[in-house]
Amino acid sequence: MPVEDMEGFDEKLYLDSNPDVAAAVAAEHYTSGVSHYLERGFKENRYSIGGELAAVANFQIERLMLSPRGHVFLSGWCNDFASPILEVWLSWGPYRARLDHKEVFRYRRDDVEEAFELSALKQSHDYGMFTLFRLERPELVRGGVNITIVTDTGVTSEIFACSMTTEEALCLHSLTFINSLRFNGDHLYHLFRIFEAGFADSVRKVYADKNVSHQHYTINAFNEKKVRCSVITVLFGMHSPIRMIGSTAISAAGAEFEWIFANNSPELAHDVLQAARIVSGLYDASVKVINFNGNVGFGLANNVAAKHAVGEIICIYNPDIIPVEKLAFDEILKCEGESLQGALLYYADGTIMHNGMNFYVDRLFPGRSIDTGPPFYPAVRVEHLDKGAPARFSDRDRNGDLAALSGALMVCSKEAFMSIGGFAEKFIFGHYEDANLCLRWREKFGVGSVRVNYQIKFVHLESKGSHGDKEPYRGAAKLNRWLFSLDPSVLASAIE
Repeated sequence: MPVEDMEGFDEKLYLDSNPDVAAAVAAEHYTSGVSHYLERGFKENRYSIGGELAAVANFQIERLMLSPRGHVFLSGWCNDFASPILEVWLSWGPYRARLDHKEVFRYRRDDVEEAFELSALKQSHDYGMFTLFRLERPELVRGGVNITIVTDTGVTSEIFACSMTTEEALCLHSLTFINSLRFNGDHLYHLFRIFEAGFADSVRKVYADKNVSHQHYTINAFNEKKVRCSVITVLFGMHSPIRMIGSTAISAAGAEFEWIFANNSPELAHDVLQAARIVSGLYDASVKVINFNGNVGFGLANNVAAKHAVGEIICIYNPDIIPVEKLAFDEILKCEGESLQGALLYYADGTIMHNGMNFYVDRLFPGRSIDTGPPFYPAVRVEHLDKGAPARFSDRDRNGDLAALSGALMVCSKEAFMSIGGFAEKFIFGHYEDANLCLRWREKFGVGSVRVNYQIKFVHLESKGSHGDKEPYRGAAKLNRWLFSLDPSVLASAIE
């Protein structure tokens, strides 16, 4: 964590520069110049930065962002091959934050190497730099930021503008940034190393703070009824799946179901409500809409919807699946007790997409001999059983082999789902929540409690029901894979 202090405050300079404050201190209205600064002076930009420093390294800050809750993202480059960075100071007047070199993450910058015409030896150095941290007193931040780079041969300092932004924008930018990074070595290995060094925790704090404001929601209900099963679909970036679900599922399921649409795209709130009202009227169905005021992710959206579900059975239902036959809904209503059931999923061409899931461990190696990190990182990969196999293999029972089920369709009792806390909300946006739920389910209810129900058959139009394939969500998937791979129970059940 960065060290923050007011040790840089020059009492004499402050009082000399502000005679009215000096008079107020003399009259004992304030105990000191620093007490005045902390109460009022920082708001009035009363403190100026001065002094001269010897430049020892070329550096440039290209992005400096600050959110209302004090999260700071900084990126740029530094030509410090001969004299590596020891620490970085950010100063807003006398308020300072110190970052150790381990908190400043490095990556490859081809443009810097080309601009400085660096030798082959120097091209092995990572000139790009970035960091993400949180200030405890963001209200003290005013005006430009004095950034000081400290090396073992001296210091260099410049003032840069800081742009104010939201937690959501900063979170999306951070995830987009890491997804696009290049390294002198394996991309995923070096990302895991950066995640381990603290960047993952910093992003997750931004994400959590973003969700504090975004998890407020409104609920609209159409044609409420007493039902046995509540079907939950999380929407993001599209409202059209509501009509597809209406024509392919709601029309076939019958009166024992309610349909809950948890919308993570507030800009689509009106369209979602309109579509839900229409399908409710067309098929005489009980429909609820939960509109969040931001993207709270797959786990939190499902958990909120589950709390408002009236059915004793919960069905997690992707917006991009289509039932093969009406029998599937009869089977869903049979779910009871402590079982967590999944579907046999097919591709549109009729081949098998999912017959359960297993975990496999990939070893990520650095890709360059000069690296000082660990020899490898274990990275757990989730694989679907029988993926791509012809449909004639769909009667092969895999329940003795599987470790988890796809979150495209899951069925369980509401009581059991709530008893284990629903989906884990530690993952960012959406990836690995389904596998994590299955592991926790098996730990509580036993290995045989997680299984595929071969009478529940659906076609899965993978990734066609949302817009979650863009840069920040790919960055989130990599971070979530690292987080998932930390779990000892995951590694214990994975195949090397």
